[in-house]
Amino acid sequence: MNKYLRPGKLIMLLLAVMLAVGAFAGMPLLRTWWKPQPVKKTVEDENPRYGEKEATILKELIAVYRRMDSIPVMETGGKIVATDPANPSDDLRTDFNYQRKNNLLYYQLGESEMVQLQDVNISTNKSVNRMFVTPPQTITTVAHLPVDSIIALWEDDSYAISTKEIDQQVTVSFLCEQHASCKELKITYNRASRKMNSMYMRLTNLSDPFNKALDRVVDITFNRWEEGKVNDSYFTLSRYLKKDGNSWLPAGAYSQYKLISTL
Repeated sequence: MNKYLRPGKLIMLLLAVMLAVGAFAGMPLLRTWWKPQPVKKTVEDENPRYGEKEATILKELIAVYRRMDSIPVMETGGKIVATDPANPSDDLRTDFNYQRKNNLLYYQLGESEMVQLQDVNISTNKSVNRMFVTPPQTITTVAHLPVDSIIALWEDDSYAISTKEIDQQVTVSFLCEQHASCKELKITYNRASRKMNSMYMRLTNLSDPFNKALDRVVDITFNRWEEGKVNDSYFTLSRYLKKDGNSWLPAGAYSQYKLISTL
């Protein structure tokens, strides 16, 4: 199985999609994807203090993310390209599908799916014909941090910020070559529609953190973005499970899957 489709890497890539359509305030916490190891800096630099230009860039981007985070019903999809120069056999090119219907969520990445329904969580993987069923998890909504607090988080991460705009396509770039987990981040959105176009991350290879040639890259491109609509079939329990007495069995396209349940 491709390394990126193992559970840990799958979660990382799904987080990338969620971050691309979700809460901007959590972005500095990208370093938690890989446990940061102590990294000795060659030069001890003070964190830069952002001026009016950087603050203006961040405030607009925060507004874009807060708008997206407030959309109760939406679907989006596109492609993820993940490359690992240290392990080329683990490179990944695949489609993704993200759907949100209030508190119901659906993610699809390649042959893996995750869905959170009202009464159950379901994960499936076509390559191994497995279905995992667990009790529903409570989604805790994190209150929006004040804008100044979010800006302070980025300052603490020592990112240099720049932006460019072509035909209302705005790209905001964050760069910190000494960062313990994410050295570079680029977010592109449409200024008029406030919809995401792409997200690029260059992630530190902790086995050789100062070797730029070995940095991992995750590149997300959105080719579908619909607000106010979803494919309701993804949120129908009978799509995945059917009742058999007091037990559940995989249903429909999943009927040959092995069921692993903690219900």
